[in-house]
Amino acid sequence: MKFTSYKLILVFSSIFLLFIFILLDSRNIDNEYDPNLLIINYKVDEISETKVLPLIKELASFNSYVKNVYYEINAPYQREFFMKTLDEYDFNQWKRIYNTSSFSSFIKEISNIIERLYISRYDDKIVELVKLKSMIKKIYSFIYFQNEYFSENNLDESKIINSLIVDDFSSFGDGNDKTIFVQIHSHQNKDVKKFINQIKEIFSRYEVSFSVSKTHLYNHSTPLYYQEFSDLEAYSNYASTLYESEFINKVFSILDHYNENNNFIQYQFLNRLKKVDGSKDAVINYLNSLEFLEEKLYEIKARYPMDAQLLLILDDLLGNDEDEGLFAQLKYVLHNASMVNEKYNKLNELFIKSLNEFISESRSMLAFDLDILPNETKLFYINNNRYVLRYY
Repeated sequence: MKFTSYKLILVFSSIFLLFIFILLDSRNIDNEYDPNLLIINYKVDEISETKVLPLIKELASFNSYVKNVYYEINAPYQREFFMKTLDEYDFNQWKRIYNTSSFSSFIKEISNIIERLYISRYDDKIVELVKLKSMIKKIYSFIYFQNEYFSENNLDESKIINSLIVDDFSSFGDGNDKTIFVQIHSHQNKDVKKFINQIKEIFSRYEVSFSVSKTHLYNHSTPLYYQEFSDLEAYSNYASTLYESEFINKVFSILDHYNENNNFIQYQFLNRLKKVDGSKDAVINYLNSLEFLEEKLYEIKARYPMDAQLLLILDDLLGNDEDEGLFAQLKYVLHNASMVNEKYNKLNELFIKSLNEFISESRSMLAFDLDILPNETKLFYINNNRYVLRYY
């Protein structure tokens, strides 16, 4: 009897140790850093987009130190190739947007995409939590621009499509920051303090609050890891592991910009797209579509209650016991602001125009080739013919 008890204790101890090992292994997928990368976070509300570009050029002008400045995804490239980067399942979900004829129907299709990708997939693939968080951040930007428009009459037309297609580096949960990645030449690594002083001088001149890190910290306290691979198959397999991990918040991957498996069935679908005529729409349909999207986000919140970063963004959207969310703010404005019908008619017309522009750009039959990648993207993701993954 005593032997059996010891045996049971040994079995349970082994199971417990195995669980701890798996947990630690999943938390620490790898811990390599890029020794030649500077990470600059700055306050986006302290400088306009038009002034950021000259600042970026100044940073890049120090070519004795700087190999590359990677600021954000190239929007024209991303709009042209976004659909072609998707696998077959994701493509079949996203192509729904081409069937829309009004802004409210577009929002409903976005809700259906969220349903099929992150709530009730009908393939056997595990939900990619990192991509879910990225999508919810994009939904935040999407709702935020509508709030700005109806409350302050401030409409950035490019946001209608780009807020859901073009991912930026906004860091939620740590203020309104954006990130600039500066790759330095390896032979200047030891002497980089002089360049950091130059960075401080540039940002001081532009009167922008910022932080710069060479301690491999993204967003002040979070390590930014990286791995290199000689072939894209191994790269893709490793990226899939990262995307599925609840301990990873963001992955910077060349696969968001490039797909070596050109799928000409998808290309032919895009090439056959017709111009959308569009239709007039009512504010009540718009309100109903917002509520439908909101319901999907509540389902996401119920399904993933342990992901702290995801819950933080969802609280900003849906609200909590202390604060109302963006959805509530937008619906309040729609019920109480003046000239809502006129504003929505304008938004609906601009949506049809933006969708037709997106259709036109998506029709390109240009096949993927690494040479067509924007140079700053290529340098950020390819190092001496090896493919680079960065993640935190």
